[in-house]
Amino acid sequence: MIAGFDMWLEAGLVAALVLAGLTAILAKRYAAKHNERVVDQVQKNESVRLMALAYQAQNRLDAAFQKFQEAPKAHILIDDLYNLAVDYEKGGNAKQVIEVLKLVQARMADYRDTETMLARARERLVRAKAAAVAPLTPPPSGKPRFGAFEVHGELGKGAMGAVYRGVDATLGREVAIKTLPLASEFEGQALEKARSIFFEELRRAGALSHPNIVTIYDTGEERGLCYVAMELMAGNDLAAFVSPDRLIPAEKAIEIVARAAEALDYAHREGVVHCDVRPGNLIYDANSDVVKVTDFGIARVTAETRTRSGAVIGAAAYSSPEQRGGAPADARSDQYSLGLTLRQLLTGALPGAGDLDAERIPAGVAAVLRRATNANPVERFATCAEFSGALVAAMAHAAAQPSDNERATVDISL
Repeated sequence: MIAGFDMWLEAGLVAALVLAGLTAILAKRYAAKHNERVVDQVQKNESVRLMALAYQAQNRLDAAFQKFQEAPKAHILIDDLYNLAVDYEKGGNAKQVIEVLKLVQARMADYRDTETMLARARERLVRAKAAAVAPLTPPPSGKPRFGAFEVHGELGKGAMGAVYRGVDATLGREVAIKTLPLASEFEGQALEKARSIFFEELRRAGALSHPNIVTIYDTGEERGLCYVAMELMAGNDLAAFVSPDRLIPAEKAIEIVARAAEALDYAHREGVVHCDVRPGNLIYDANSDVVKVTDFGIARVTAETRTRSGAVIGAAAYSSPEQRGGAPADARSDQYSLGLTLRQLLTGALPGAGDLDAERIPAGVAAVLRRATNANPVERFATCAEFSGALVAAMAHAAAQPSDNERATVDISL
């Protein structure tokens, strides 16, 4: 400045000019990067939106709803969500209509006819719940019925529904009637899927004929309650004998489980997987020395569909690692669950917590159980028949060895 223009600038002014220049440069760069981020976000949200619309076009409404929710609230389009709610309403899924419209109203409380749609959805839920209990209202002619079966009292409560003592009005045969209130747990397409799975699984289970499997006589639906009429068993389910002060003799527990394993192997060869093996689904009658496996396939209803209340039919504590990871259950999954069941019958501890070195468990049986309950399905026995054979062989070997251990006993006919 001095050489060219004969001008002198004080240092403060020079510093101010330098700072102003740097600020301008940085502001320009920030604006450019901000614009890039905005463009990227818009492109990402548009990608999410297009994917959600694609799911919706395929009638995969739950997947579409989940995808819509991946976008920030500022980018959720009210029109798209409203249209999704309309599709849910067409499918009869009142629960999801309410969930979607809550998001819409969070953005705009009086958007279109959302209040009217919400009122219809809530009314539909009330009707569904009322229908689920209607079948137990006795008709004018007498006792309540499920198809050809008259209800003669309640036997107990299941995971989702009640179990009744019934009589076949035609044959006079006593039966157990297990009910599932699918209409109060599912709706719309989910209800149709649950109903389809229920009847298909029970149809396949009803074709099984084995002395250690409970016989299924009939299935049906009465005003929102799906039911299955099956053989009425004497005796107790083994859930009554899993506490430390109620353990049955170890030899008897191993024998019962070995026989149940043979029954499961037969079902597996017929293409039927149980999916819910646990003490409550094994019945033993000490008077007749009969073992029965019950409730084949029922757990698949909630394994493959999501209930409104989050109810789960199967007992997760007995599920195999692959089931808990979301993989379909197979024959080796049933084997794993049966192995945990035997561990609990022998140790009185919850599945996985039992001590396999306890004196009630012969060393050979402990080795068999470790293999049957291996976290890796490939490391388990190839079949439940092989598992059963290994248990029998281990017990035979243990019986040949001298032992002074006394076995805790309980009257299992109680």
